[in-house]
Amino acid sequence: MTPIPKSPATDRYQTYNEHRDQAQQQYDAQLAAYKEQRKRLKQRIWIIPVALVTVAMVTVLIGALLSVSMMLLFLLLMALVVTILAVTGKLEWLKVARKPKLEKFEMEMPEILPVHSVHICLQSKNLATPVTITIRDAVQYIGSDDRICREPLHFKGISHQHLVITCQTKAGNSQYFVTDQGSKNGTKLNGQKLKPFETYSLNFGDVITIATLYEFQVCSDAQ
Repeated sequence: MTPIPKSPATDRYQTYNEHRDQAQQQYDAQLAAYKEQRKRLKQRIWIIPVALVTVAMVTVLIGALLSVSMMLLFLLLMALVVTILAVTGKLEWLKVARKPKLEKFEMEMPEILPVHSVHICLQSKNLATPVTITIRDAVQYIGSDDRICREPLHFKGISHQHLVITCQTKAGNSQYFVTDQGSKNGTKLNGQKLKPFETYSLNFGDVITIATLYEFQVCSDAQ
């Protein structure tokens, strides 16, 4: 089982996915920073009521023992201290963090080229409810992502874009290929694990194992 060069269509989709993943990673980083800031605020929020109670007690004590003018002077001094801390950024942690918004991904998805020759399909072998995936496109992703997978598989362990089936047609003859998209739980072809992002040829009767659990046999859609 020797890897073959990737098709241009696969490269276009990989570039699209890389840009899309970068946008998602930026959002995830912003979300993690937001959660961390909220966590720090919750850890320190007790300081505010303690400080207010302390200032109130000291103010009443000064008013009772000294005079109202001294009490007002103390309050002005406290206000000046708080202002200085705010200006110097010492109270930055008091700011309430805003949850980031996931911006719409604007990059246009590459055009899906139709396959004009015979279609193949993947038939499940070990699922309680049989599943058949018909490969209708020159580039067809298999995974759990509803946005890019024609027939998404919502099973445990299957990545969003687990693998891709591509087709190359020459002189009316079609040849299909499979490429693992760097999935977390891997892909096997006839029991042999595929190297991520390397392309392998498919033949009728081959068995593709997704995430070490789900077996699909390559067959003609005419069957």
